[in-house]
Amino acid sequence: MLTDTHVHLQSPQFASDLDAVLERARAAGVVRFLCAGYDLPSTRQAASLAALHPGVLATAGVHPHDATTYDDAAEAEVAGCCERRGGRSR
Repeated sequence: MLTDTHVHLQSPQFASDLDAVLERARAAGVVRFLCAGYDLPSTRQAASLAALHPGVLATAGVHPHDATTYDDAAEAEVAGCCERRGGRSR
């Protein structure tokens, strides 16, 4: 039983065959996937994927490269993503 601790399942390259990607990973023994959000759009997408796919968990955040986009509104949205999934912010 394996966990992949850093995936970007929200990447466009997986859009057309995400179910097949997850199936292949599960066949190889991966049962959990930590889908990393690195900006607001990817955080939203990670949270959506976690809600739709068993075994997919999401992180919510903004990478330091995008720190200039992080403000009070972004913090509230990141916190909201965490709260909707039962997680914690900060």
